Amino acid sequence: MKKDLEDGKVTVNYFFCETECKFLDKVGISEYLTETRIENKSFLKSINKLCLEIIDLWNKDFQDLPDRKFDETFHSNTIIFSELYFHAIYLKEDKWQFFSTVSGKTEFTNNYDYSSIQIAEIAQRCSLILNWITSAYPETKPKGIDKNSKLKYSLDNDFFEKAREKHEFKSFQEQIKRNGFNGADFNGYKIKVYTAELTYLLFVDNYEAYNNITAANEKVNRSKFFDIYYNGFLEGEKFFITKYNYSTNILYGANGSEFIAEIHNKYLHNGKNLIQGWNYVKNSFPTTLTTDQIKEYGYYSGIVSKVDEMIKEHRSIFVKFDKCTHETQPKDVVNFKFKNNFDKVESSIVYSFFKENLVDKNHLSKEDLEKYLLLAFQNKEIPEKKFKLSNINIGNTRKIFYTYYKDIAGKPHSNEFTYAELLGNYFERFTTKKVFDNFAREY
Repeated sequence: MKKDLEDGKVTVNYFFCETECKFLDKVGISEYLTETRIENKSFLKSINKLCLEIIDLWNKDFQDLPDRKFDETFHSNTIIFSELYFHAIYLKEDKWQFFSTVSGKTEFTNNYDYSSIQIAEIAQRCSLILNWITSAYPETKPKGIDKNSKLKYSLDNDFFEKAREKHEFKSFQEQIKRNGFNGADFNGYKIKVYTAELTYLLFVDNYEAYNNITAANEKVNRSKFFDIYYNGFLEGEKFFITKYNYSTNILYGANGSEFIAEIHNKYLHNGKNLIQGWNYVKNSFPTTLTTDQIKEYGYYSGIVSKVDEMIKEHRSIFVKFDKCTHETQPKDVVNFKFKNNFDKVESSIVYSFFKENLVDKNHLSKEDLEKYLLLAFQNKEIPEKKFKLSNINIGNTRKIFYTYYKDIAGKPHSNEFTYAELLGNYFERFTTKKVFDNFAREY
């Protein structure tokens, strides 16, 4: 790979004969980390360093380089023709045997069973391995691993409106209508994405967004965010398998109804937070691109995927899974209706958030909350007289409204001031400028 960088050309394909030894064996490494306590941290650090180097080469240095090609079209008994150059490697337990010449590659492809792995997949495997090792042994985390945490892009307000007109987006929508998700097979794993909007962000190349770090519009390297989502998805699946290690004895046993009730509650109501279940990923999408947000979507999508698989496998006992016979969702949401013309958050979520944080804690009456939502979110009108909050200080109040802006609305770019107005224009003791100044410091 370093030679590719020196030459300014990328070798896309790697052919491995794995008869004696596996290449970056994900299953073997995962099992080993789970079952074995490793004392030699220096060894793990060296693996992490190499993984990070490969990831950085792919994500940064190789993106704009042309593919390396053969001087003349290559062909053999198993390859009809290939213009793209490839590495041929026989993996032995004590060494790697490279077949570097054209005649050597012909011999390799004619006489050995081999698997083809592209450089992008190698980087994906390294990312997965790095994530597993640093999760199990945080002290082995190499310097520079947190660079991706600084990834932060904001999308134009009309980004998705324009995207919805494109053929790819419409194709993603149709796929979701048919299957309930868009899928991608990678490294033997199938990941799922549940909205066309997020699929577009993860699957489509060459769209632009505002980089909050460099303060400039630039093309987004969506493969970085795909990596982040992919790792989050696998973590979510692993969480559900570990936490809810269900079996037929559990599902059909004496405590089966309690188990199903718990999954129902987490899936539909409060698995993510007080007002959102795991399945929020089927009804929402990020309006900003950050490492944490995309990983979170991947994580909960992995959980949702496992729950859906469980339901599909045991349909008979999950017939009423989506029916609510309790009052987890307040009746007020049904009785009080308003249209959210302020942002793209569902009205029921807006109501639940502010009811949970203001009404249920005796800071605001239910009647005043309803008046506030009609003014601020539906009509977007400033009241003649501001509302008054009780039993809460200025700092905690600001925190509630900042949480709505950051976690519920997803920090839409260039709209901090309008979200500060939700507090400053409508409640006593607050001015929009002071609220905005505090938002800006948090931002």
